[in-house]
Amino acid sequence: MRAVIVATGQAPRLLPLSKDTPACMLEVGGTSILARQVECLRSAGVDDIMIVVGPHHEQVEGFARGQRIEVCYNPFYLYSHVALSLWMIKRDLVEPFLFLYSDILVGQGVIEGLLEQKGEVCLAVKQGSMDEEAEKTVVENGLVRQIGKESVHAYQAYGEFIGVARFGEAGLPVLHGALDRLARENLEASFTHLTRVLIERGTQVSAYEIGDVPWIDIDFPEDLRMADHIFGRIDH
Repeated sequence: MRAVIVATGQAPRLLPLSKDTPACMLEVGGTSILARQVECLRSAGVDDIMIVVGPHHEQVEGFARGQRIEVCYNPFYLYSHVALSLWMIKRDLVEPFLFLYSDILVGQGVIEGLLEQKGEVCLAVKQGSMDEEAEKTVVENGLVRQIGKESVHAYQAYGEFIGVARFGEAGLPVLHGALDRLARENLEASFTHLTRVLIERGTQVSAYEIGDVPWIDIDFPEDLRMADHIFGRIDH
């Protein structure tokens, strides 16, 4: 199975660390976030990896050359979001694949668990309390009914989407159509926006609850310090 990592964000909340370095190349415990993601994927048997890049793309491309990873450059990264990055590689999305944000880390078991899921689309979700900034999900009978930051309030939510998803073969035709629509109508469409379009079009989007497996979304410098604490400890 292929994994697609979208690394086109400018990470303004990580400044000044992200001024000259893409977020995915920042280090946690002496190893870049991207290197940790690749290691996590390959330990689960996922060797076919593609990265969509934007700012400071040369650094990611340099890393990828030594890792046998395919890279696609999104020249419109200043004006677009995740959906357009996926639209750019739509012709490569013809078989089931995993999707990952480039600024998250997950512990062992999340990728393996997602690979075992069936159906059209499956989102990895952490159940429990969260803040309003989280990408919150409303889940009923195992299916995601709503997802968003502003459109879903914390008190309504089942859990938080952690930035990893599996797309099955049955959901790909609808995904392609949704990407075409968003490329025409909204260059700034996020992954949650894309997911809402899929749900509106009848796609069954299920939730995979990750349980107690550690994970972190690295948005701020203090998140890097927390990631050092969590994943540095796991390393040792």
